[in-house]
Amino acid sequence: FCAKHAMKKNSNKFIQLTEVVSSGLTRTRNSPQLTNLQSRTITINTDKIQYVFPDSSGYTVLQMRRENIKVEENYDDVLQKLNIEVPY
Repeated sequence: FCAKHAMKKNSNKFIQLTEVVSSGLTRTRNSPQLTNLQSRTITINTDKIQYVFPDSSGYTVLQMRRENIKVEENYDDVLQKLNIEVPY
């Protein structure tokens, strides 16, 4: 589901989220594991968000033009902050 299509006209221009930042990547035999996860508060211009989707680890990913940003907030909370209604 592309969350951008359901955005209301009077949505806020900026939202605050908690970005998950990894300070390193450790490889094990089976898969890479993120280590030393840190977080920081960020402010994002909602006009720059291309796509929003949940991540298998419980985080939410915001796809921007040039990068993806992983945030601690769950998918439904991010949609609420973006003022998006999901038709279920």
